[in-house]
Amino acid sequence: AMNLETAKFDFNWINQLPGHKVLSPGNHDYYATSKKKVRTALPKGMDWIDADSTVVGDYVVAATRGWILPGDAVWDENRDRKIYERQVGRLRLALEHAKKTSPDKPLIAMLHYPPVTQYARESGFLDVLQEYAVEWCVYGHLHGNAHRLAVNGKTGGVNLQLVSCDYLKFRPIRIK
Repeated sequence: AMNLETAKFDFNWINQLPGHKVLSPGNHDYYATSKKKVRTALPKGMDWIDADSTVVGDYVVAATRGWILPGDAVWDENRDRKIYERQVGRLRLALEHAKKTSPDKPLIAMLHYPPVTQYARESGFLDVLQEYAVEWCVYGHLHGNAHRLAVNGKTGGVNLQLVSCDYLKFRPIRIK
């Protein structure tokens, strides 16, 4: 959806599926101009998190969008550095929020962009995930041929999992 009013149709359809839904912004969520407006538009039982967190069962889930990584083929230092650093900071805010609100619950992080790739193995995102002892980080953004860039499994003590719909063949997976 390009605007929040039409996104409500998608939210209602998603809400009919089983389970608790936690959403966070991606790079094509043009309707997400305000966290407050998106949260108001969501049906009951759905959460929108961005630079903050929510409790889901025995876990606390923290999220932000993320960004492409230094070392990535499309990285442009002049265009991307400021956004990248802001998003690393927003991940830190999200995890700090999670620790303050639910200090005893294990952490799951959600990023739209991958925290590392096959070509960019080190990043500020991974550093922050490690600093906060995040158990799992699920991420998307990689589709089609870009699946080859995915890093899945334990990296730096954090379990990473690509969860793009086409990568999973549109079948949910259990991460824990």
